Amino acid sequence: MQAFLQSAFLQALSYSLIAGIWQMGLLWLATITILKFFKLSSSQKFNIAFIAQFSGFSLFVYTFLHIYNTGAEKIMLGETAGKLLFGINLFIADIMPYMAIIYLCILLFKLSKLIFVCKDTQNLRKRQLKKISGEYRIFVQEMSE
Repeated sequence: MQAFLQSAFLQALSYSLIAGIWQMGLLWLATITILKFFKLSSSQKFNIAFIAQFSGFSLFVYTFLHIYNTGAEKIMLGETAGKLLFGINLFIADIMPYMAIIYLCILLFKLSKLIFVCKDTQNLRKRQLKKISGEYRIFVQEMSE
């Protein structure tokens, strides 16, 4: 179990998650700055937000692959950074594999939920649906007004 927790995959994933926080934070600040200073249409705002999200995902993937290939131990602080920072760094390094496992579990749960919702949506299209009766249609129309 300890070998699994110290695997290169989990180490790279956990460091990438931490790096993704500040990377997305910088992209968010850049996006907000652009949206505040320029008059843009809704489609332009959407495109900028989409590019920022895609860039964040790309940075996450790049960070993961870079750390996976080079090794996470090169990123850790040395003892010269001070006892306090070294202790904090060791603590973070100890809990990061668990955080990566929790992240993967949440990701799998959300993906399975998405798959079930997509299947339900497809089933709704394939079923023989009937129109609602007139009294319900009138009720809905009155309530919407």
